[in-house]
Amino acid sequence: MNGLPILWRILAEGSPLIEADLLDPDGLKVLVGELEDGRYREEYHSKLVEVITLDQAVRAFLT
Repeated sequence: MNGLPILWRILAEGSPLIEADLLDPDGLKVLVGELEDGRYREEYHSKLVEVITLDQAVRAFLT
């Protein structure tokens, strides 16, 4: 599954990670925009998998 829809949801709806100042929404928006443009850089964009995983885990524990 492509993670871009999840990342766009995080940006649109917010995330507990953003609320806790653990994730910079402006930086995330830049990286997601780069992915949309096809500019993948392993050292930066591969870490987005961790963002998705952490966001999903936090949401699971908060519900």
